[in-house]
Amino acid sequence: MGRTSARAVLLVAAWVTAAVALEPLDPFKTVGESRDVALLERIASSPSAAAALNPAGGMGDGAKDLRTVAYARLGELNTPDSLAAVDRIEAAARQVRPSAGGWDVYSGMHPAFHYDDTPFEPRACLTLVNGRTYAMVTGSWMAGFDIYLTWQEDRARGTWARPRLAASVEDYVTLTSLSPAPIEAIRCDYTRQYFVPTPERRGRMASEARSVTVRLLDTLADSDSDGWTDREERRLGLDPFNADTDGDGISDGNDITPDFAPPAAETDEDVLVQKAFYAAYGLSGAHHVMLATPDCRPVALWGYAGPVLYKAGRQAWDKQRRGSKISVTWQVTVRRDLATVHLYDHEGPLAAGHQDVRLVRREGRWVVVDRRLGAVS
Repeated sequence: MGRTSARAVLLVAAWVTAAVALEPLDPFKTVGESRDVALLERIASSPSAAAALNPAGGMGDGAKDLRTVAYARLGELNTPDSLAAVDRIEAAARQVRPSAGGWDVYSGMHPAFHYDDTPFEPRACLTLVNGRTYAMVTGSWMAGFDIYLTWQEDRARGTWARPRLAASVEDYVTLTSLSPAPIEAIRCDYTRQYFVPTPERRGRMASEARSVTVRLLDTLADSDSDGWTDREERRLGLDPFNADTDGDGISDGNDITPDFAPPAAETDEDVLVQKAFYAAYGLSGAHHVMLATPDCRPVALWGYAGPVLYKAGRQAWDKQRRGSKISVTWQVTVRRDLATVHLYDHEGPLAAGHQDVRLVRREGRWVVVDRRLGAVS
């Protein structure tokens, strides 16, 4: 080989080495192969820790998905330290209460892996004479096109109170301004965009300015003091005058399945569904209402930050209001000490996803070891 050829080979090798060095690390590969229990526990426990690794985002590549990978990796490692970390993560998850807790920028997560996430950042704000800074935000957390009322809890930490359902609107809208209104109320101005048919059948987009007046007393009324407001309980199909609608000893605001009272004893299938649901949806940190389909056996779930309803059928909800509704169903396959929970979520036409969560029984306990993403419609 001549000097010129040798020099060219060295230059190419140096270029390849530099390119590899500059190539960003794949956080999913890093986490999925890690043996650092402390790192894995931190990522599974904290959305901000997962986001700090800069996952690409998008379908199955977001911070919420990285948390699931970390949780499953701890189970896969199967060491005393990793299983102890799983126990701590699940113990904290069992303390999740849908109607409680402050919201931060990560609270806009969607539970489905095939949906993008929207940061929770209230922008239309107003400080009233009581010194409290209120804000209005739009969202579909309760399966409709809605405006919600919130207020700043901790300015230094950037946290807001859980948004309370304030008013329903015709479609997705853009909030423009807030102003004080008589009798402890806030006027919320917004712009509605809608489609107008034309003779050419092409149609065009139009917009109009609208407003709604939100009375604080009506919006915040909670007759049974269970954490859900009266307006929210009527939306969820719960009893606003009974703090424990299903009579299971857990108040509606603290109950992830508030319209289902489970039997005293849990079955293996219950445990499998609980852990798989937490891995697939609970680690997202999402607050959306989910409607379980009639064909899946009811289970008392934990670790999800929104209510899961069994008696509210999707068809009935579709008739009552427009908006983004999330249906979920599951099937369980068990072969001795191996199990797979097949989870399906459906949001609307051409919006549905499938995922499989694999679990292994070790020394009498089921442990999540993997989550596989399936087809998306």
